[in-house]
Amino acid sequence: MLKLWHPDPASPNFAEGKTVPDVDANVFSQFTFWWLTPLLRVGWSRPLESEDLWDLNTQKQASVCGDRIERLFYERCPPRKRPSYMRPFANNIVPEAEREDLEKAEASSCEAATMGEKRPQIEAPWIPLFNHINKWDQSLLRALNRAFFWRFWTAGLFKGVADVLNATTPVVTRLLLTYLSEAYYHSRGTPGAPQPGSASYGFGLAIAVAAMQEGQRIVIQS
Repeated sequence: MLKLWHPDPASPNFAEGKTVPDVDANVFSQFTFWWLTPLLRVGWSRPLESEDLWDLNTQKQASVCGDRIERLFYERCPPRKRPSYMRPFANNIVPEAEREDLEKAEASSCEAATMGEKRPQIEAPWIPLFNHINKWDQSLLRALNRAFFWRFWTAGLFKGVADVLNATTPVVTRLLLTYLSEAYYHSRGTPGAPQPGSASYGFGLAIAVAAMQEGQRIVIQS
């Protein structure tokens, strides 16, 4: 029993260069954060050190994500507005013919925004927020959409669901409190007390409040 409250200190360098295991964890483990259990056990046995922390997945590192967003965003900007190292010619010495071609392409891109109906009939399938008649629209939203399509919109959907549950839970809670008040005064034989709903109605409200709060917690943590 003493081992439970005073376990032996875990060996040093717990992480050993491993990445965060949340990617390979199952759905239940991700919802309950069960994949954190090994690290919590180490922290229970001794103070955590920097060597005990897992390495972040390469795809989620700030440098990788930042470089990807920068590249995708400046691809939607005219060459003259890009950093020097992202222009067609890094030394900024562009031949006259090449500069004229770039200016014509930029002009045609701007004209296409107002003449979309004249696009050729044979073209690639239209994908919202991916394809756009204006090639250089300088849209950060579309760059984020291309960089993190599923994570970007899934997070927005979860945030919307959490906001809806946050706004509607107090309404259901009020209905539950009203039911309890009516049931209490009716059981006491108070004159003029309204007839309360059935017991199943009260149980349904209680279960709904618990489910809404748990659902809000899950979507926020996801």
